[in-house]
Amino acid sequence: VASLGEERDAVLGGRVPDGGGYDGRVEAALDAIARLERCWTWIGRAERLCAGSSPAGDSGPGAPVPPSAWPARGLADAGAVRLLGLHSGGDASSDGGGDARSVLPSLSCDVYDSPARRAVLLSCG
Repeated sequence: VASLGEERDAVLGGRVPDGGGYDGRVEAALDAIARLERCWTWIGRAERLCAGSSPAGDSGPGAPVPPSAWPARGLADAGAVRLLGLHSGGDASSDGGGDARSVLPSLSCDVYDSPARRAVLLSCG
């Protein structure tokens, strides 16, 4: 991921050639590099979680993740749709991990929590 950041910085360095205006191709390249960087960051996070270590958090990067916190077995299972159990037309509650509803007093609204939702938050960072 560091090399993508370096490439982005190199493109940014040539963003305004000869004091001229912005080049549309440069903007498109920057957007593509940013999307690719986000994708590879997520892939790295999901692979670390599948290997059983935390990508980051209170325990620090590399800390063990309990199997109950990360149900995915591989990258194909690590997307939000699969983690929430929506790929089969069902919902996360169909696997026994239903949402627990509580009221958040500071916002006066309902908050939903479940192991599947926490796994998605862990995956998405």
